[in-house]
Amino acid sequence: MINRDELLKKLDFAEWNEIEFKSASSNAPQSALKTASAFANTNGGIIVFGVSEINGKLKITGVKDVDRFHNEFLTLTRNPEKFSTHLPILAEALHFEEGHVLCFHIPEAQTEDKPVFLKGDIRASYIRKGANDFRCDREELMDFLRNSSARITFDNEPIETDAKSFYDKESLTWYRSKFENRRTKEESDIKDIAFLKKHGFIIESKERQVPTRAAVLLFGNQQNFQRCLPKMVVDLQWYNHRQEEYCPIKRWNDREIVEVNLIKAWQTINNFFEKHSLRPFVLNPVTLQRVDDPPEQSTYREAAINLLIHQDYGAIGRNAEIRIYEDKVEFHNPGNAFIPRRQLLIAGQKKNRNPMIVNAFRRIGLSEQAGSGIPQVFTNWRLLGYAPPSIDDDKSNRTFRLQFPKHKLIEDEQSEAIKATGVVLNEKQASVLAYIIKFGVANTLDLMALTGLFSSEAVQIAESLVKIGLAKQESTTEVKFVLAKDYESTEKPKVPSVNQKDTKTTSLATVTKIENEILNLLDEPKSLAQIVNELEYVDRKNFNKNHFRSLLKEGAVAMTNPDNPRSSKQKYVITEFGRQLRRT
Repeated sequence: MINRDELLKKLDFAEWNEIEFKSASSNAPQSALKTASAFANTNGGIIVFGVSEINGKLKITGVKDVDRFHNEFLTLTRNPEKFSTHLPILAEALHFEEGHVLCFHIPEAQTEDKPVFLKGDIRASYIRKGANDFRCDREELMDFLRNSSARITFDNEPIETDAKSFYDKESLTWYRSKFENRRTKEESDIKDIAFLKKHGFIIESKERQVPTRAAVLLFGNQQNFQRCLPKMVVDLQWYNHRQEEYCPIKRWNDREIVEVNLIKAWQTINNFFEKHSLRPFVLNPVTLQRVDDPPEQSTYREAAINLLIHQDYGAIGRNAEIRIYEDKVEFHNPGNAFIPRRQLLIAGQKKNRNPMIVNAFRRIGLSEQAGSGIPQVFTNWRLLGYAPPSIDDDKSNRTFRLQFPKHKLIEDEQSEAIKATGVVLNEKQASVLAYIIKFGVANTLDLMALTGLFSSEAVQIAESLVKIGLAKQESTTEVKFVLAKDYESTEKPKVPSVNQKDTKTTSLATVTKIENEILNLLDEPKSLAQIVNELEYVDRKNFNKNHFRSLLKEGAVAMTNPDNPRSSKQKYVITEFGRQLRRT
């Protein structure tokens, strides 16, 4: 849930995607069910009653009858005529001088229960985007229904085309050769159609034999494949700069659009990795392992297979991308994960979006055993000594992103800081401490990624650092560890505010190319919309998160109306500190 201190902190900020404040004090409004639906269909969240917006600021105004309000809201959410799914909603009352605040934690619904809708009308389904609730559009509803189907999976649906001529002979021959290298030769003599039938790629439908969608996606000739999938499989992009300099309107340095079946797509991805590898390589045709293989490549290949087998091929308007930067490799996939991020790091059987495709790749050794793909990728990267990969499972936009930073976790700065403690640490302790030194904080998911342990065991590693005085646990409902004050490695410089009267600390020492462009615009006050438009930036959410927010947080940019941060007339201007940072 949420404690008093956390609630008070959130009142100071304008937007939160995981919390919604409601002013209702006497009755639970039915409009709150829209927010409950949105949270249930996205990542879950907290609805707080008894908080009002007064003069542009959130203030506690209180709930009059906590018990009656509590019972009334829970009754609404448990009425199937009002709310489609019964959820384990938790409630908590917090007491302040201004009054009682009532908090309801709405959990994310299970995949098979989505979409959660209102008044028996599936069109009254909502999704959370930023700090707002939006009614699901047709594509979003179709995504929910496709993923929740318990009767038949999307990739096992029949495709009405000729079973004898739908496939590309070269692709199927390649697949069968890999299949037979890993198994007995007992199937080598059977004909292609018999092979496809035996493994479920051809099924009976309406008294005729037809291929499944998985069969066409995997082996389809170009005509049948493009009928089945009228979009690209993956967009491969290579950039000769760092990821932080990425801008949607700026061109890649090399690009290949892949619009062929998944067998050929896999071969194309391999060739693209080879082309942009530090040194050339080839795959052993039998073992499928690289000769003189740089260790990063096996991780990239496993991530690429993960992208192919778990992609939402029904999401026609959204494309998969692989972006290779100087300092990072990113895998973007349409279709969010079916399970929470924490469970992704634990090996074990998991529900698959495309079980037929998953099994097809697994039979020829191009996918890890059930449920071990992401954990294995994290393990491989950790063994190379790199900072752990990051997962962005965006249920609002129904996308999944996996990022691999190409920098070591323990670099000179972290190594010197660890030595300076005078304490002998084991490998896992050193990794956790180095991460906290570098990034400032580590939560449970970070600890699991750093250690490869289950959540409780991973937290124990951080707790061992607390016991010897190197770290401390923050007093929040979410488990977070930060550096103990006595061992903070550097003193942060002071940052002058726009009026030169107040100071604060900052970790901002240099700015990226895009941040520098922002600073060059702000000698005169401008709104965020003006800044985005002048830079011709397409994705405002990405712009705010990756470029603008850090400038504002660190004091390089200031609000013209700081007392009313949500003002529609809010503008931003460069500070003296920002002028010191920018490059002309």
